[in-house]
Amino acid sequence: MLPDKLISTCRSALSPDLFHSPFFVGGQALELKYRLLHPGDQIVSLLIGKQNMPENPTELLRASCFVFFLFVGDGYVLFHTLTRKLVWIAPALIRFFLPGTYSREEAGMAGADELYDNFFIVRDDTDEYSYYREIRSIYLEKKLAKGQIGQYIVLPLTACNARCVYCYEEAVTGRPLVMTDEIQDKLISFIRDHSSDSRPISIQWFGGEPLCGSSRIDKVCKALISAGISFSSSMITNGSLFTESLSEKAVKDWKLEEVQITLDGTKAEYEKRKRYLPGLPDPFGTVIRNIHYLLAAGIRVTIRLNADLQNIGDLFACVDFLAGEFNEEERGRTKVYAHELFSSYSDPDDLDFLLERVQELNMYSTCFFPMASDKGEKKDIFTFDPNICMADPAGITVVAAPDGRLFACEHMPEDLSLGTLDKGIDKNKLREINEARDGKSHCGNCPFLPICSDFNRCPARLPWPNCSKKMEREMKLLMKGYMTQGQKPFPTSCLHISRERTLLHAPI
Repeated sequence: MLPDKLISTCRSALSPDLFHSPFFVGGQALELKYRLLHPGDQIVSLLIGKQNMPENPTELLRASCFVFFLFVGDGYVLFHTLTRKLVWIAPALIRFFLPGTYSREEAGMAGADELYDNFFIVRDDTDEYSYYREIRSIYLEKKLAKGQIGQYIVLPLTACNARCVYCYEEAVTGRPLVMTDEIQDKLISFIRDHSSDSRPISIQWFGGEPLCGSSRIDKVCKALISAGISFSSSMITNGSLFTESLSEKAVKDWKLEEVQITLDGTKAEYEKRKRYLPGLPDPFGTVIRNIHYLLAAGIRVTIRLNADLQNIGDLFACVDFLAGEFNEEERGRTKVYAHELFSSYSDPDDLDFLLERVQELNMYSTCFFPMASDKGEKKDIFTFDPNICMADPAGITVVAAPDGRLFACEHMPEDLSLGTLDKGIDKNKLREINEARDGKSHCGNCPFLPICSDFNRCPARLPWPNCSKKMEREMKLLMKGYMTQGQKPFPTSCLHISRERTLLHAPI
């Protein structure tokens, strides 16, 4: 049950007359049982229309499998992950969202007609998975019809000046790759040929450590500027090679707007895990100094805290250090978030425990580093979007490897290359990667399927059986945040992929 203070906040945020409020029909005061809080995605609503209550009073009904609900003290808030509608219902109606079936007559007598109209309740034989697949297909076709690549992730090289204990680069490439002059020229030509005057592109520099190939970045950016191509850039970097002058140059010549830098803990823990090559004195202090330079140059900084069971405690101390190191203005342009390193966990309980601590750490971080107001949210959860990650749908974002091969994301195995810089994108490969998997038996009844990645060849599917617990926790947090922050749409960027079927109809 939520604390009294949060319940009080929910009452005022949702509406003053929502809780225990009567309405009048024919002069009779009736208890409010249902309230639409958000209409959801209007296009999805138009596509699926409305259901009409069956005439047969014995017709069996059930709760939609795409409904997640949350107890808020005087009732329940229900979120439909396909239509993206959000409603409040009185406690008397929650029995219709427990496992099992009931008759149309029973639902009608209880006043659940509007819940049926809006697909929160469905016929027992309704194939909701087919609804989802059809809608996803329509949205994907619309996205792919645009045809233009909007983002490039470019790896100038896979070499790096650190040897992080969790790095996957060498396992993928087998050896360091460096972009040659020939590949660099092909990259410039490819971007130029796939660009339009009306739409700017974004480039993310990745690696390896991209600053080990800063000369490549220089030449590509100069060529794009000379060609009149409008672009902005960001970078995933360890931050060790920036300087004050390079930070200023990156803004001017590379159009660099944002960098992401990983910290694995305070000084001792960080340096133990990063394992920099000889020649970099005081690696932790150097990176912290360089973050100051980046912020002073006007570049936004995202600090990612990679967490596992061994360093999760030290990461709380790291947040304390960062809060004291950066002034209020700097903190306003810095985002700090934690993310689990889960690849080494075979025990679902260990990973679940880690995910709980990561969520606590993220909540703690926002006390000092609220997301900068000028960063903006890419999208909100009330808008249906099949584009869950950069590679879904493939072809909108393209990864250019140092050897000229093209991929949908940097995690794709070698046999899933989309093509090459000189030959272009193979449409058959693109279609193969974008094909949705047949997940009906495995995930068809998961409430989170419509906000999960469903494309067929994702290499990052989570193998552990408790994955939806993570989504459940985050959905609870996001819904509470929505109710206590003036009903602002919460960002889908806060959600992580869930792929296992589970029953999540439980109050917090």
